[in-house]
Amino acid sequence: MKLYRTFNENLLNLDSSYIEVKGAEFLHLSKSLRIQVDDEVEVFDGKGSSCKAIVKELHKSYLILYLSSVINTETNKSSIISIIPFIKKENLNFLSHKLAELGVDEIHLYKPDLLDQSLQKKDLNKIMDKIDAILINACKQCERNFKPKIFMHNNLSTALKINEDRTLIAFNFSGKTNLNTDMKDIKIGIITGPESGFSENEEIIIKNQSSEIYLLGDFPLKAETAAIVAVSLIQHQKGLL
Repeated sequence: MKLYRTFNENLLNLDSSYIEVKGAEFLHLSKSLRIQVDDEVEVFDGKGSSCKAIVKELHKSYLILYLSSVINTETNKSSIISIIPFIKKENLNFLSHKLAELGVDEIHLYKPDLLDQSLQKKDLNKIMDKIDAILINACKQCERNFKPKIFMHNNLSTALKINEDRTLIAFNFSGKTNLNTDMKDIKIGIITGPESGFSENEEIIIKNQSSEIYLLGDFPLKAETAAIVAVSLIQHQKGLL
């Protein structure tokens, strides 16, 4: 039977076999899932470790879990980061969830030159906080024990410079169609653009800093769709999808 999952980033650094669950995680377990005393759940830390636990106490604002199995730590097989622009909030939330499902290691959000008007006056830091919560929920639902790390950059150039140790692959209308099939052992950064496309300056940056530029078929894709398709293609080339 599939167990309900809860997130605790300090799983490997606990002082005892008991965990006090409060805040959003408590509300999710007690209110949404209606967990009861003696129910079994799975705890994960987003860094590859997980453990089964039993609900020992249930109170109005917190519950106590007892770790009932050995903590299992797995190795992350993915080596992909996604470099994506800030796009409309609802679309970005959806995209972040899907990137977590597809096994992306890191999500690097950059402020594009052609930023959507709906985001011009938004506090992007608050959007980042929301995305982190979405990534946790995605890992709960798809049973992934690695939560993608998220980073914010003021522009595309900064995002690419931080990831110069990776093979950077961009997807743009000016690219070629054939993907290199030998990607299994390569650390890859996937670059996609906003709804309005890359600016002329961003296209120059991509041409100078990325190793390859590819075309995502003949279909005009929305920004979130393009990023999902791009990651799916690379994971397929790496033999993980």
